[in-house]
Amino acid sequence: MTYSLDCFLSHVFTFEIQYARMVWQIIMPFLYITFFLLCYLLAVKFKNITYNRSVKTTTLIYMYIYLQPSLIGGFVQLISYREISGYRWVQSNVSQRFDTPYHVRWMIEFCLPMLLVLAILIPIYFFQGLYNNSHQLDEKKVRLQWGYLYNEYTKTAYFWEVIKILQKELMIIFLTYYDDSVIIKATIISLIIGVYLELSLKYKPYNLNNLIQNCTRIQMEINIGVQETVEIPRVQSFIDKIFKQNSLMEQEINENKAIGIKIFEDITDMQSTKHKHLCEEIPQDESRDVKEILQIIGAVYLFGLFVFPNQPRALMPWLQKQIRSEYNQFLI
Repeated sequence: MTYSLDCFLSHVFTFEIQYARMVWQIIMPFLYITFFLLCYLLAVKFKNITYNRSVKTTTLIYMYIYLQPSLIGGFVQLISYREISGYRWVQSNVSQRFDTPYHVRWMIEFCLPMLLVLAILIPIYFFQGLYNNSHQLDEKKVRLQWGYLYNEYTKTAYFWEVIKILQKELMIIFLTYYDDSVIIKATIISLIIGVYLELSLKYKPYNLNNLIQNCTRIQMEINIGVQETVEIPRVQSFIDKIFKQNSLMEQEINENKAIGIKIFEDITDMQSTKHKHLCEEIPQDESRDVKEILQIIGAVYLFGLFVFPNQPRALMPWLQKQIRSEYNQFLI
């Protein structure tokens, strides 16, 4: 089906296929909406149903929420690249170079403006409309226009659908941009889920009883715990690889590995910003691996602050001392 569509688009449009796909993805929702509203107006004209003005707004909002993930994912693929054999290639079509004036022009004139509209301006418009009517959410006029966005939520969390939209688009952006970096991708997703969990515990957006809320909280915490349990062995393997590549003695490998895993598991006790200067002193051929570890440490540390805000920080000075000590040995 994908190749059939590409053949069709190659005859309809004269530009490259990766841009034609995104243009077609923008055109299709308008065709869907036009067809649906035409059928609806015909039904109203023949008096099969009564006219309801909320149908238009609900249709537009629904189509945006439904199609936003695929649209944002497609545009992020166009502005992302894969580095193969020292060259940058467009992620959505690795047969096309990324650093050409032709592609840069498409990014500036097409991809970035569409991302701005889909990922920022429309959610802001939704939030502004809800905020301006936050004191009259029960009125018929407001409910007909904006009801699809807040009917499921409490009055204090009328904006929760916007939060879900932002969460979804952030996850899609990072999953697409860090497509080849599994550890960083999984860590950032855990961070996003952790922030979402904290906000949900603070605002309690859904109209649920306490039992269902507690079950939902337990399920989310279990999911996060499983994610972190899966990532710890990956970090352990990654640290093993780094130290083995530098031909350290077996005893030094075990000591450094234990410290690395301890740092990862107790990451909420650290101040990651104090270790950024270490990257500047690391040799060029090793800086990429160490910087990746520090990025992971920083992301998981922020995640820990949201999930475990009251955890004591007694181990932080000791961990900082061990990091500097092992880092100095690493350079010898």
